[in-house]
Amino acid sequence: MNVSMKRRYIGLLIVACCTLAPLFAVELDQLMSMAKEKSPQMQAYLLTRRNSEIANELTDTKDSLGIEVSTGNTTVAYVQKSTNATTGDVTPSHTSTSAGPSITFTLPNDGKTKISVGSGATVDFLDSGGRIYSLSPAVSASHTFTFGRTGDDRSDLLYSQNTLLASQTYSNNVLAFENQVYQKISAILALEQQIRSTQKNINDLTTTMGNAIKLGTTTKDTVTYQNQELQLKSYQNTLDNLMLSYNYNLEQYKILTGLAYEPVTGIREVSLNFAPLSSGNTAVILKQLSLQVAEEDLKIEKAKQTNTTLGVNGSVSAPVSRKNGTNSYSINGAAGATLTGANFSVSASTKMDYSITNDKFSPSVTVVGTWKNNAGQTSDTLKLQQLENKVLLAQIDYNEALLAYQANAISLQNDVQNWNLSMAQQKNMMDYHKQVLAQKEVMLEKGLGKQTDVDAAKFTIEQDQYDWNKLLLDGLALENKIRMIQL
Repeated sequence: MNVSMKRRYIGLLIVACCTLAPLFAVELDQLMSMAKEKSPQMQAYLLTRRNSEIANELTDTKDSLGIEVSTGNTTVAYVQKSTNATTGDVTPSHTSTSAGPSITFTLPNDGKTKISVGSGATVDFLDSGGRIYSLSPAVSASHTFTFGRTGDDRSDLLYSQNTLLASQTYSNNVLAFENQVYQKISAILALEQQIRSTQKNINDLTTTMGNAIKLGTTTKDTVTYQNQELQLKSYQNTLDNLMLSYNYNLEQYKILTGLAYEPVTGIREVSLNFAPLSSGNTAVILKQLSLQVAEEDLKIEKAKQTNTTLGVNGSVSAPVSRKNGTNSYSINGAAGATLTGANFSVSASTKMDYSITNDKFSPSVTVVGTWKNNAGQTSDTLKLQQLENKVLLAQIDYNEALLAYQANAISLQNDVQNWNLSMAQQKNMMDYHKQVLAQKEVMLEKGLGKQTDVDAAKFTIEQDQYDWNKLLLDGLALENKIRMIQL
């Protein structure tokens, strides 16, 4: 081996040993907690969840008592003197002021009951100094009765759907983040294992070549020695590439977690048991809610085309006026009802005016009926057909989601079985290698073995620990996959 190659090998060995040296260690649970606090990815997940919750709360509004206050039309006008051509009555010049304030209450019920309270007032200021005034306090109410389906559960369904989706998305993101961390740690451990193995190969081959030269069993000019040099270069190139990959994975780990990599301890062994849910998970339930929303849209549209409504209303007012020193009183009442169907409308109203001053009663009744052909029947039929198709598509999506869940559950059950088998095999392998080490140490004590055999057996056990830790991380990832599919 030439001098430059020796220096290069020694330098790589020192760098690799320093990089892999476990100066510090951190418990896996503690690491995960710190990663969730430091990771920009997790902070984005938290922000997205919060925004989803706020948006959903804004849409979860319920009808409440509605109050509307109106000033009405307020008018100030100057009226010139005029004479009634028929009666000869003279209306002097005056300034007329009128206002009609009102308050309307809308009750949060199905019929949207409205109650209005108002008071029309007029005051005329005569140029001669007199005044004429009138006051008309009034109360009116209206209500609509619907015969047919009136319920609408879409807001509740959509609220439930959005809440479930936000919760599932965040939980999935958290579990997926944890699995990314597990996978990255496992990749780093695999590279450390390969680096250690390659370093051992370099060390063993270098020792073999050096001993052969010292014992004189070979020379540097032989084909065997030159082949060993080529093999050593191959090992060194492999080590170079492994170190590049190792450092690259360390950088990725820091980007993912926001932490510098430290050797991980305290990786717990999980006990995996998985039984699929007969009704599926949240993804299936979300499709079921979408189906229910589509069905609700169809029911509401059918109700719009077939329902009959009855609107009733009534009002009472008591006008009071004073003119030329004389007061005038009266009571006015009105009531009405309108029955409306898809292509007809029938209304009836009655009005009763009673003058208290003149003791005069003036009732009246009005009836109006209308009918029209259903010119939009084709359009209505097509709209119902579209909604029925949406229900069918939503049903298909729901069935496919349930089948997909069942297929994923079967695949996950197979993964769990394979992992349990790998764990059992790895335990047996580790026990066997420990027995081999014990035998090698006994033979060395008796002078029948070599130190290199003991060192090789110890190295194998150290490599076994890497395989064991990777399996433990795989188990944690599988545990999260079970949680994800059950969400």
